[in-house]
Amino acid sequence: EQLKAERGLPKMIRVDNGSEMTSLAFNLFSSLDQVRDLSWAWMLSYNEERPHESLGNLPPSEFKRQLAAEVSSYELCA
Repeated sequence: EQLKAERGLPKMIRVDNGSEMTSLAFNLFSSLDQVRDLSWAWMLSYNEERPHESLGNLPPSEFKRQLAAEVSSYELCA
């Protein structure tokens, strides 16, 4: 629901149902709740813990915090 609100739903999903794609290949999760839990955990790890080289080896949340502090200090000087 969060992704749907933030980015919208795809207009179409294309699936190649060739012989290499069996139905078992799609049964990776046991429930929608499991998908939600795993994606939430991944998103937290990606944004809160995992350093990103492009952000000076900081996680995005820390980079955002530091950037906001810098912007705030510039506003005080103006």
